[in-house]
Amino acid sequence: MLLRKNTLHGEAVVKTKDGGTQTVAVQRGEVTAIDGDSMTVKSTDGFTMTWTFGDDLRVVERRATVQPSEVKVGATLGVAGAKDGDKGVARLILVPRAK
Repeated sequence: MLLRKNTLHGEAVVKTKDGGTQTVAVQRGEVTAIDGDSMTVKSTDGFTMTWTFGDDLRVVERRATVQPSEVKVGATLGVAGAKDGDKGVARLILVPRAK
């Protein structure tokens, strides 16, 4: 699954290196809440998910890696990572260029 412009949210089950499985999730939307180690994102169709910041999180803005603290409430972004119950563990956050 890709974080393309028209992707709102979704999940897929993938095979892991050790032969097991893992559910991964993607979402594009607006950050509605943020604290030191998590954020809540709301997609345009109303779907909301809370994402914790994983240990190996990478945040990319305008093709440059930035710190997670650069993500602010109101930002529109894409996020991807492992699914953990009803929450996500973010591994990648993409902040698109402003139009």
